[in-house]
Amino acid sequence: MWPSTIPIMSTQTEKVRRQIQRLFDADRNNLRASLKHADRQALTQMHHVQRLLTDCFRAFFAQEQTHKRLSAFAIYQIEAIHLIERACMQALCWYYGIGTAMMRMALEALIRGAFWEGMAHKILRDRAEIIRRAPGVKLTDKTGRLHDWFADIFAKHPTAEADLEAVSAAIFDRVSPLFSDPSLSRVVPSFRMMVDQIAQWGLLGPIESEPAASAIYGGVYWKLSDDAHLIPDKTLLGRRFVAGKEAFPTVEFSAEELNAFVEMLEIVADIGIVLGLNLIAKIIDDTGFVESRLDPLRHRMRKVLHRGFCGDWKIQYPA
Repeated sequence: MWPSTIPIMSTQTEKVRRQIQRLFDADRNNLRASLKHADRQALTQMHHVQRLLTDCFRAFFAQEQTHKRLSAFAIYQIEAIHLIERACMQALCWYYGIGTAMMRMALEALIRGAFWEGMAHKILRDRAEIIRRAPGVKLTDKTGRLHDWFADIFAKHPTAEADLEAVSAAIFDRVSPLFSDPSLSRVVPSFRMMVDQIAQWGLLGPIESEPAASAIYGGVYWKLSDDAHLIPDKTLLGRRFVAGKEAFPTVEFSAEELNAFVEMLEIVADIGIVLGLNLIAKIIDDTGFVESRLDPLRHRMRKVLHRGFCGDWKIQYPA
């Protein structure tokens, strides 16, 4: 590099840094305004829900009995927790649509994690009736479904089934070709089918709103999808026009939007906790473990998620 070019590059780099700093300062100012003007109850609730999710993960999945056997779900649950944290920050910085779209990603992570956890264990995999009824797709040398893929794996690798029971996250090594090979990707069930399957497994009890699968996919997920799909009314300017406001400023604090976000946060958190509890009860043969970890948290669940279902969850013994 010629010495004469160094000052020019340094100047350009410094300009970029200043531009990034201005964006950061704008978000920081928005965050301060939210903390000043938002309803105290909404802010407190947002904090308590995040803390409850984290504490439930530590109580149920960061334990000797579960950290390997339920690691497939735990991987996705960690992802969901981080997505929710970032979603909350986006909402507090007035980007309510972005925060809601990230919330949808968190819900997807929880559903996908529960589905793959179930498929890793024989007790649920053998009862995957929704998957068995799915249309067949072309595999390497035949037409089949996801359960046929696993049958082939177990036939070729005699220890694979036991390996999945011990460390469920090993399932991702076994299904990785389904994600990397476009010709095999159709073997992976749709998100809707995953929701239906975990409902058929009984992983959504005691959620009782309508059929639970319809309530989650056609209700919660559909509502969150408005922002993810950016329908016109959910764009930054669309939100303002619908509210009868001028186009600028593009973003501003909205107590109504923040309260709606917190309400969806409660629902997604409740679903995640319910999924985790049901997976533990069906896969870990130790009711004492479940009850000992749940009892200290049950009061908080009922208080923080008083409109939810996790606080009233009870052990449903496998049939």
